[in-house]
Amino acid sequence: MGRRRDALLALAVALPAVAAVLALDAPVTPVAVVAGAAGALAVEAVLSARAVRVRAVWERPAVQLVAVVAGLALAAVGVALVGPAAATVLAAGLLTYLAFLAVLTVLGR
Repeated sequence: MGRRRDALLALAVALPAVAAVLALDAPVTPVAVVAGAAGALAVEAVLSARAVRVRAVWERPAVQLVAVVAGLALAAVGVALVGPAAATVLAAGLLTYLAFLAVLTVLGR
């Protein structure tokens, strides 16, 4: 259930991020979207270098809960400090991650 759970946890942050983009009429610019997508892929690349260790830590329910809470807090702080574009960057990153999971699932990896 690893990928399915990962997708559900990402959705727990992505849905409020997308809602914030819509509610705040955040700018959906190529720069913000590319920044979010590139950030998600960069994080995934770094974490995959230590995949076994990362998965062992990630399997802990407390770590998953903290990650979701931290993602929501990051969205709120980002919007407060940077403005609505921060919601766009976060939403784009999470949607990229969900697409990445979907591609891995289709490829059977």
